[in-house]
Amino acid sequence: MTASQTAQCAWEMESNDLTLMESMLLKERTTYAQHDFFARPSPISPIFQDEDGAMPVDAFCRNIMAKWCISLCKYCSYDRGMVSSVMSCVDRFVTTPEGSKALTNRNQYQLAVMASLYLVAKVQQTQALEPASIAKLSRGKYTKSDIEAMELEILVSLKWFVNPPTPMAFALEFIEHFDFVPENSEYAYHGENESTVSSDSATTDARITELVRCQVQEAICDYELSCGTRPSHVAYGALSNALESMDIDPADLESMRFLGERLRIEDDRSVSAALLQAVSSSDSSSDSLSSLLLHRCGLNGGKRSRRNSRSVDRPERSDPEGARFTEISSSSVHESPRAVAGHMVC
Repeated sequence: MTASQTAQCAWEMESNDLTLMESMLLKERTTYAQHDFFARPSPISPIFQDEDGAMPVDAFCRNIMAKWCISLCKYCSYDRGMVSSVMSCVDRFVTTPEGSKALTNRNQYQLAVMASLYLVAKVQQTQALEPASIAKLSRGKYTKSDIEAMELEILVSLKWFVNPPTPMAFALEFIEHFDFVPENSEYAYHGENESTVSSDSATTDARITELVRCQVQEAICDYELSCGTRPSHVAYGALSNALESMDIDPADLESMRFLGERLRIEDDRSVSAALLQAVSSSDSSSDSLSSLLLHRCGLNGGKRSRRNSRSVDRPERSDPEGARFTEISSSSVHESPRAVAGHMVC
């Protein structure tokens, strides 16, 4: 039996895991499917678009709001991964007839993000913020009733589907059920000082998880990776980069080939390269883990890998209307939630 057949059998034998994975793959294609809503004709009438001279939302606005959510999660000691669920709710909400008007009004979009963070925190965290506390972050722009009303509108529009399969959820499933270190290989995990090594499988899996996590967390703020790429494909691309940074060629692994076929991935290079680009352009790119990932995958002065030998042209995001949304500085994560909101609110 070949390694590929072994992987297939392992997948099929674990019926419960198969059910979970199949369910996640189905959900990401149906209930939680992404939409490139900036490329679609707006369902909002021209009359509404002109109301109050409202400014439309663009990808730059989405990026700023996602960063604000991340900053607030850090301040509240929430798992940063929940922002994937928050932005999924927002991204799907603005594609509904009820929520599409938020794309023409940045104030409404901001309110939708704040309400989504409030409702997702209640679902995923042990301690939730009070709606009044969320309202205070707007410095008087929204009330407790505004937050609660928008929360209900989002829940109804999304039919209460607010717990999507995220890239990290897929990655954890992959790491748990597949082997990504070649048998009888000379691979050993290098510690941060590059001198200590460990071949323990648990340590290796933990290292792969860390390398994947630092990529998918940056993907949250990227519109193309969030709304134009399936979460399972983001997870696969991040896993490919993680393995390559550990001197393991993903192309040599039967498990990766099997996953690629199972996920119907035609070209993983663009996703992998986009993830590296997102990491390299973020404030965390100087972190030891991110720097090591970029260096070993051919960025930040390291040798360029075969996988990412082609240059990646990523369009610059800018706010055509000027200073309506101000980018959050990296130091803002240590400020109070209200001060953090000051970077977001005009």
